Amino acid sequence: LKNLYNNNNNEIDIQMDTFEWNLNHYLVGKRVLREEKEFNETKWIAEGSVVGWLPAEENGGTDLFHVMHEDGDYEDLEEHEIIISINLFNNTYGIFQSTDPPKKSQEKLLHMNES
Repeated sequence: LKNLYNNNNNEIDIQMDTFEWNLNHYLVGKRVLREEKEFNETKWIAEGSVVGWLPAEENGGTDLFHVMHEDGDYEDLEEHEIIISINLFNNTYGIFQSTDPPKKSQEKLLHMNES
């Protein structure tokens, strides 16, 4: 498992729950920014990292991603929520992290569909 660090360069203690989280997904390791709004006002903001992935086959048909927040809290999000959170992080900090699958994966998928 990669060591993950917060903005203060302190190592984040990764807490996993009862699932067997996989690390072999291109979104694992990406930085995220989560924002909860209520009545158009920000209620809370949390920064963190995607630290695990549960494939759809193991989760009733939906990919699930485990996010560890810098404050030690964690949450599990679906892929569309992860993409939104990565994009919010990118836009907030002017950083680019791709949310597209790696090209090799795309090529393998195309060849599998041709069979």
